[in-house]
Amino acid sequence: MRYLLPLTVLVACTAGCHALPTSPSSWFSQPETQRSGDRAEYTLRMSEAKRHEQSGKWDRARKSYRDVLAENPNNAEVHHRLAVVADRQKRYEDAQQFYTIAIQLDPKNAQLFNDLGYCFFLQGQLKKAERALDKAVALDSGNARFRNNLGMVCGHQERMEEAYRHFTSAGGEADAFYNIAFIYATKGNDTAAQECFKLALDADPLHEKAKHALTAFQRDDAGDPTEFTDDNIRRVRYVEGEDQSIPTGQVQTPPALSNRNVMDGSRALHARAQTLMQRRMASQRNQTNSQSSQVQQAAALAPLQ
Repeated sequence: MRYLLPLTVLVACTAGCHALPTSPSSWFSQPETQRSGDRAEYTLRMSEAKRHEQSGKWDRARKSYRDVLAENPNNAEVHHRLAVVADRQKRYEDAQQFYTIAIQLDPKNAQLFNDLGYCFFLQGQLKKAERALDKAVALDSGNARFRNNLGMVCGHQERMEEAYRHFTSAGGEADAFYNIAFIYATKGNDTAAQECFKLALDADPLHEKAKHALTAFQRDDAGDPTEFTDDNIRRVRYVEGEDQSIPTGQVQTPPALSNRNVMDGSRALHARAQTLMQRRMASQRNQTNSQSSQVQQAAALAPLQ
């Protein structure tokens, strides 16, 4: 791909993973003595911090939230927002610490587990991401965003049938294939991605996002790269902890799929992706052995110091 591949996080629900709360619900996670404090001042200062956050002024947001935290150390919402800002700044260890404290203060808050899962996902820690997202879904099984994120994590672990089930529960068959297409795209399997975009259109011919994405891929193949513009697509190039991407040059055309037999289709694409991945890993091992041999030869010829 010559353009930056987007990563779809949400399809049929609100864009982004870290939704800003509309009310200070986390007051209920504080001791009674603190909840009886000056709520008006708290709300005003939090509103200012959130404006900085929404404007992408991460340092200002971080400072504003920390000022609020100094007077509200047991407030789960403040810890949550600091975690989100840390995520945006790729300070993942800080983010994990803030999420952990927020969860301790508000253990029934499904959004916290969802965002912690996404934090792990951004680091390529898929098993940890899955555990956190499982908890989010257990707490709020009807939340489409949590289902989509869990499906995304399953898909990146090559469990496409599970991913398909989560995506379908969140938004239907067309959205499921649309999301799976982007999983294949981030792994470098552009051919399989385009097949899934077509399946999304078979399920829903009016699926505008699938039309747009498929057109962009086809233009890129024709030497006319374009970018996606969609509020529901985060422009994040996801790289797994263990590199399992598949170079475009090694991709073979996957078998023809029918939306009347979606599970067979998912298994066929899954099997093809696994085969391609195994070939690439074998190629990498051969390349590593060759480089090691060259290094040893160079060391043998190097003059003694």
